[in-house]
Amino acid sequence: MRLRLAYLEAALALAVAWAMVFVVPVRWTLPLFGTARKSVDDASSSQPLSPAEMARARGVAVLLNRMDRRLPWHNTCLVRALAGRMMLARRGIRGGVVRFGVGFEGGKLAAHAWLILADVTLLGGAEAGDFKPLADLT
Repeated sequence: MRLRLAYLEAALALAVAWAMVFVVPVRWTLPLFGTARKSVDDASSSQPLSPAEMARARGVAVLLNRMDRRLPWHNTCLVRALAGRMMLARRGIRGGVVRFGVGFEGGKLAAHAWLILADVTLLGGAEAGDFKPLADLT
């Protein structure tokens, strides 16, 4: 039963994040996620995380990745990163950073967003390697 609720939470977080990205005006949603600042190499949070907190954070990433593949709509990297940040906050885990970057894919300019907690990339890390970080949403 607990696992089903966790998957339901992940689906709802993805749906809310999708609506915030594609439906609700940015000027309304941006204040909900903190402030944007120039990206820095050190994304560590101000307070260290316990191994239990990091395990819960990694669990959030696993839930979101699994649920993302099962939903009938496509979620972008930004949607997944924002959903992850919401789920971390719900668990009382602060310090998640949504990092924005740009790069080239197939000769065309592309953008990517990924979720970082402390020095660990939780979501979007596999694709982030070729992207130059521009800004962090903290």
